[in-house]
Amino acid sequence: MAGAFAKTAVVYFSATGTTERMAKNAATVMGADVFEIQPVHKYTSADLNWHDKKSFSTIECNDPKSRPAIANTIDLSGYDTVVLYYPIWWAYAPKIMYTFVESQSWSGKKLVTLCTSGGSGLGRSGSDLAKYAKGADFKGGKDFTRGSGADIKNMWKDSSNSMNVSKFRMPLDITMTVPSIILMGGAYLFPADIVHEILGAALFILWAVHITLNRRWYGTVFRGSYDTRRVLKTVINCGILICTIFLMISGMHWYCL
Repeated sequence: MAGAFAKTAVVYFSATGTTERMAKNAATVMGADVFEIQPVHKYTSADLNWHDKKSFSTIECNDPKSRPAIANTIDLSGYDTVVLYYPIWWAYAPKIMYTFVESQSWSGKKLVTLCTSGGSGLGRSGSDLAKYAKGADFKGGKDFTRGSGADIKNMWKDSSNSMNVSKFRMPLDITMTVPSIILMGGAYLFPADIVHEILGAALFILWAVHITLNRRWYGTVFRGSYDTRRVLKTVINCGILICTIFLMISGMHWYCL
């Protein structure tokens, strides 16, 4: 399925057939072209035995520099969005996925990662793989080991909506910064109360839009486990929210009275 005008490509690696089946289902739902990463070394059941510390896949996964050779060439130059589909091996993507990612030009492309796993889930495999996709706009991923076509379609719809929304986030954040700085300057910058009232009202509207665009983040605050990084990000975000609320109140208090 190498349609020249397609915008989305699903690229997969599958050693047992499970990921291949899911990847092709995903490509059909997305209306995307599908490509298989074919290894030079064909993995046998013995190679995939994770109980054996000397098995081929175990040795690869324990070697950070391992980059298994790929037998075929995949050209992604005509695609805007690339979905990588792979099995989870020892909590991460197989090293052949790193070979592929490092061989491609990712500038201006959106990257989504999907996986199949025996229970460990996507974990950090997607974000770790994205580090090697220099220039890619990583949009996250999900474990789709047993998901139906409808599940994949809904996930892809949500992901596409997220991609569209992300275009407005940075300009909005920059726009919010201007009235925030002015309000923090207080009467030293604009002595007239009306200016503070207008800026306070404008900041309130911008913040309402900001919360609407990022409502998914607020919905996950009390979900999942917290590591040091997530705790720090949450504290900073909540601190910014509190400061912004006070800025809006200080800017509009005369207006409200």
